[in-house]
Amino acid sequence: MAGEAGKFPRGGHRLADGRGQCWCANSPTLATGWCAGGHQSVRQELGRLTEAGINSYGEDIDRTKGIVLLERHRVKVIVGKRVCPKTGCITPKTAWRTVKVLVASIKTRLGDWSLVPKKHQAQAITQAEQRYMEQPDTPAT
Repeated sequence: MAGEAGKFPRGGHRLADGRGQCWCANSPTLATGWCAGGHQSVRQELGRLTEAGINSYGEDIDRTKGIVLLERHRVKVIVGKRVCPKTGCITPKTAWRTVKVLVASIKTRLGDWSLVPKKHQAQAITQAEQRYMEQPDTPAT
């Protein structure tokens, strides 16, 4: 095991593009999870765009107003300090954390709607677009 180039104990292997080593038991092409897409891959996911509200019982609730596209990636952050007992030098204590970044949000449940005859449809759409463009941007929650 130790004598072979690129091999590590317990199934680990060195990645071909020089990014370090992967400790999964399979080859990187067959692996799933964090080995398959690269070690620093960005994951995208869909979430709910919500806004705070109150229901008919007076309880606080989150109302779904649309969808959001989020990206998750892992970063190393400083979480504390470590003091060496022999020398007294202070070094940062780091840990891996997952960070979410909002990429886009789409409001799918709009409060404005109207019922118009087909002959006035184009005019109603134009007016609705103008009203939408005049609204101030609100941050997603």
